[in-house]
Amino acid sequence: MVREAEAVARSLSRSILLLALGASVAAVTLSGAIAAGAGADSAAPAQDDPHAACAAPPSYVPADLLERPLPLRKGIGNSRESVTTKSPEAAAYFDQGLNYL
Repeated sequence: MVREAEAVARSLSRSILLLALGASVAAVTLSGAIAAGAGADSAAPAQDDPHAACAAPPSYVPADLLERPLPLRKGIGNSRESVTTKSPEAAAYFDQGLNYL
């Protein structure tokens, strides 16, 4: 039961990290669009834009990336949330994922 909770927490931490990466890409794309301003009609066509594909989050994540061990890191944030688990390690992975946001 504890191992299952730890696996779920690791998976959640990975998912949160991937969501955060996707949100970062979207935020950068949005800020670029805002910086372009009202002159969007004079913007270069998408085929001329080297960053056109950056707007979409990755649709494929290599299996080796998903299967590699995910270490618990120190000093990435101080947010904590009370979770219902008997595993302190599972709670630590949850907090780590929360701090990545």
